[in-house]
Amino acid sequence: MAAKRQLLILLSLYVAQGLPIGFFTQAMPAIMRDAGVELKYIGLMSLLALPWALKIVWAPILDRYAVASMPLRKGWILLANGLAVTTVLVLSFQPLEWWLGSGIVLTMLLLFSLNVFAASQDISTDALAIESVSADQRGWINGIQVSGYRIGMIIGGGAILAWLPVLGWQFAMVLMAFILMLTSLPIIFSISTNLSVKSKQAEQGGELVHLEPSSQGVMDSWKGLFNRRGIWLWVGLLFIYKSGDAFGTAMLKPMMIDKGYQLTDVAVIIGSYGVIAGLIGAILGALLVKPLGRIKALLVFAVLQSISLSLYGLYGIGLIPESSFIALCVIEHVTGAMATIGLFTIMMDYCREHHAGLDYSFQSCLVVISGLIMGALSGFSAEGLGYGWHFVLAGSLTLLGFVWVFWQRKSIALIAAK
Repeated sequence: MAAKRQLLILLSLYVAQGLPIGFFTQAMPAIMRDAGVELKYIGLMSLLALPWALKIVWAPILDRYAVASMPLRKGWILLANGLAVTTVLVLSFQPLEWWLGSGIVLTMLLLFSLNVFAASQDISTDALAIESVSADQRGWINGIQVSGYRIGMIIGGGAILAWLPVLGWQFAMVLMAFILMLTSLPIIFSISTNLSVKSKQAEQGGELVHLEPSSQGVMDSWKGLFNRRGIWLWVGLLFIYKSGDAFGTAMLKPMMIDKGYQLTDVAVIIGSYGVIAGLIGAILGALLVKPLGRIKALLVFAVLQSISLSLYGLYGIGLIPESSFIALCVIEHVTGAMATIGLFTIMMDYCREHHAGLDYSFQSCLVVISGLIMGALSGFSAEGLGYGWHFVLAGSLTLLGFVWVFWQRKSIALIAAK
């Protein structure tokens, strides 16, 4: 029963992350393209997700200091969720035309702030997950992570977009804020405010674990991270492994709009079918990581992801018929989720006790930075090469992850065996 409560709490928190991010990454590009915004500006909007790359700056603070008298992780999670709800409610104050017109600067500021709060919640939620499970359970926890995130994206990037023509912008934002608020209820009512135990108890499974704040200074925490053996080779893997995926998929929704799909079509295909396929991929990834082993899983998932992105390219060139697009979308979302599970599992292996917030945030920031750079470049690539060759290039870039993992397989094996 306790283990089920643990999974429910983590699932709800990852749903809370996925909802605003689904809206930002899935719904907004389609909405902006439908409003006539140029591709290069849609691509550059990826830079508003910069807080996900910068969260390492404040992650040591979230490891070191608690909010009021609440447990370390719980306090920061509730604060971040509350601020995210407030931000979404502010977006309901004016109609969509105002936010994309005279209020565009404030729109960008609010979306940036929403990413700050979501990234802060992510720091504490990931640390809570790492501190609460044993190493052999991390594949499953990452399955919960990606599944919850994808469910949130279904709501924020699929359902909200589909309901937008019916509900209107303002009511849709109120609804999203209400759903975000609901996701905080499991952690509010399921964790004692005085719970504080050592992480070794997590090996037994059951209740979520809350460590005492780290006694190490912020600078010492950073020094310990960068003094680790093989850190720079590991940085290279994190930067490369998902770069091709970010480069390709940033132009998926704009390609659909230019192919004649309506916003409701994008919502159903990407925000619903695609995200459900991602849930399936997360489950498959979680099932396969342990029997395949960390290294083989990373290699196999990289190849599958490269193939799926290249299929988009063949579709864009005209070698695959229009009737196959939904199948391509399902394949890409399944393989993309599997690759994410493989990478996130070994990222958890690399975290130190008492520094899970900093260590995991540092690693995920590198993945995000790579995605931001590649996403910002994607619009220029699609305009210059056309959608077809853009996705072929993305598939080729994904194979760099395979090459890097194979080259560094012995070092990665040591991390997995830690």
